[in-house]
Amino acid sequence: MKKVHSGSILNLYGRRDIFKRRLREGYNKVAFCPNTLISDNRLITVWVFYHPNGKVATYEFPVSDNPFEAEYTKEEFKKHKEEFQIWIGQKIGLEKLIEGW
Repeated sequence: MKKVHSGSILNLYGRRDIFKRRLREGYNKVAFCPNTLISDNRLITVWVFYHPNGKVATYEFPVSDNPFEAEYTKEEFKKHKEEFQIWIGQKIGLEKLIEGW
């Protein structure tokens, strides 16, 4: 797989240790959500990790706050996504993404 460019979104918004941990926990897909305007004119960038059993985990970057992780059931994440109108990009294989990083 082609290596990731140093100015890529992975290097700007990703933490390799979190991605590797999620892979060890059984998550196998990941998607990126570019800057999304949420409440009070706040921008947020989100990585979404998908587990085969339906669990969803996120690594979220509010522009004016510290990044944080969250875990959801499939139903909880659907509500979270709808509430904040988060647009999720195409899912890709987590292992392949890490290999190319």
